[in-house]
Amino acid sequence: AITNPTNDQVFTAGQTIRIAGNITDDKFIAEVHIHVTNINTGALLMDVHLYPNNSIASFDQSITAASGINYKILVIAKDRAVNESRNSVEVLVF
Repeated sequence: AITNPTNDQVFTAGQTIRIAGNITDDKFIAEVHIHVTNINTGALLMDVHLYPNNSIASFDQSITAASGINYKILVIAKDRAVNESRNSVEVLVF
């Protein structure tokens, strides 16, 4: 679950966009990917890989909002059996 930011949340240029959430699996979380892209151009702006090695994990990253960019934040979690779960939100910057 992405707990911050919320979908369609609006930021101003220069503001910090905090990307936070929690992940649970019945056995083991092997890896987590956090991808932040520019919706307008498709450019990848942030690519973070985490390896929690546990059944419960949290993440807390941040990026500085740039004027006129709409961001898609995608979190991908995989377990040892390569089962994958995705969650995303989109935010706007003015």
